[in-house]
Amino acid sequence: MQEIEAMLRDESRELDRITVPEELEDRLRAALNRKKKRRPYIPAAAVALFLLFFAYNFSAVAYYARQILGFDQIMTGTLKDLNELGRGQIIDRSCTLDSGIRFTLDGIMVDGNRLIAFITQENMLADPCETVPHFEIRGLLGKRYGSSSGYGEFNDDRSVVKYIFNFEPPGPLERNLTLGLSCLVDGLFEESEIGFTLDRRKAMGFSLRENISRTMDLDDGGRIDFNTIAVSPSMTTIEGVLLLPAGAIPHGDSFPQLMGTYLELRLFADGREIPSEGGRLGSRSPGKYTFKMSFDTLPPDTSVIEIALTALTDHKKVGRRVELASGDLDIPLELEGNAVTLRKVEVGTDRTVLTLSTGSKNPLIEEAYISAGGVRAPLVGIEGGIVEETGGEQVTVEWMFIFEGLPPSDVYTLEIATISYLRDYDQSVTVPVAE
Repeated sequence: MQEIEAMLRDESRELDRITVPEELEDRLRAALNRKKKRRPYIPAAAVALFLLFFAYNFSAVAYYARQILGFDQIMTGTLKDLNELGRGQIIDRSCTLDSGIRFTLDGIMVDGNRLIAFITQENMLADPCETVPHFEIRGLLGKRYGSSSGYGEFNDDRSVVKYIFNFEPPGPLERNLTLGLSCLVDGLFEESEIGFTLDRRKAMGFSLRENISRTMDLDDGGRIDFNTIAVSPSMTTIEGVLLLPAGAIPHGDSFPQLMGTYLELRLFADGREIPSEGGRLGSRSPGKYTFKMSFDTLPPDTSVIEIALTALTDHKKVGRRVELASGDLDIPLELEGNAVTLRKVEVGTDRTVLTLSTGSKNPLIEEAYISAGGVRAPLVGIEGGIVEETGGEQVTVEWMFIFEGLPPSDVYTLEIATISYLRDYDQSVTVPVAE
């Protein structure tokens, strides 16, 4: 026992002689002074809140995820309804021209009547009037699907345009398509393209397609044959043939400044008018025109439709002669109820110019001649179209009719052979809709 106590006393004296290093003392003191840090719970809480929000609003997120966004302001009611139902296909592919103008194909809708493209144009660096784009869709073996119509709207600072363009529906074998585009920028054409894949699961077909086989006889000997109606979820189209009466072949179709031939139809479903979406008229032969008129889609429970003719260009042979003197004139005429004022004649050996005004935006006269000294100068062109409005209603349009040159003379004879004007009609045909 005494030996153990002696050993403990020796060890105690040895420990007393050990000196603690100063740096160790400093480290221990610093460690004691440091506060214990809490774990970062904030990021975990944020993730939890996001997951809770997403789960609660999952249906809303899914609802907007399948819509084509940014076009509500320019969509028709039918397109909005289809978009809300998720019937569009989101594409979201872009290209940028050398000028920096960027095009994005946001999405498409496809049914039996058309392919609808939703396009955004950004970074409008050039004058907007010079950057109106041309679009087309290309498919298998170079097949081109042209645009039948389109429209757009600028944002407030005119740096962005939202377009909706309609194209012919792609063929049943089409899958990989290309949106080709060209744009005039600073006097130069720039081109690019956007490739995309058509999702047939999103495509919509026809809800109704049948032959109409209705004929409308016109009082001047003309006739309109209504051949087919095609109803799809986005549109209704009516196709047929317009036959002008014998001898009323429009000379004006040779001049783009003239009215040519214009056909206006209205569509009613069970007495309710269906909004028009335009149409086109094509000529197969003189006096024979094919037409395709487009309207909003029909209500699903439609039982009877009515197709009404409300206006059609009337081409009339008048054979009117008027004696003129060179210089300023003020000769009023009435042609089939339409007022015309002959203003002046300027005669030259290279060309003769007759200035006249009408009460409409149609130059009215289609075929005319000026004669003097045994020379009969035909009408070769039209210039002008200067519009003057009084009180926001009356429209006076001044036109310059260009004829071939004539020799000097004291008297000239104006021969008005054919005129064209828009005539109102009130005729219709009814068609029962197959269930």
